[in-house]
Amino acid sequence: MFKKLLNPHLKLKDIFDVNETLLHRYNVKTLIFDVDNTLIAKDETILSDVIIKHIDSLKNVVEKVILVTNNSGLKRLYIAQTLDV
Repeated sequence: MFKKLLNPHLKLKDIFDVNETLLHRYNVKTLIFDVDNTLIAKDETILSDVIIKHIDSLKNVVEKVILVTNNSGLKRLYIAQTLDV
């Protein structure tokens, strides 16, 4: 059950391919993003303004945005607080 639930239904080149039109077309209610190398480079610690604005715009279209990461500590907390998720 979990495997089917967590199996991506759509794979895109990058986060900027996710837009309002696509979300409506596929009736997406929840977005799940891996943090490292999707929202931020693994060796980076600060999210770009472009990513923050894009995630904010997506939050207006879907019910929930979920972040997954194997990071611990301050980086994980910073990202969650910055994106308000």
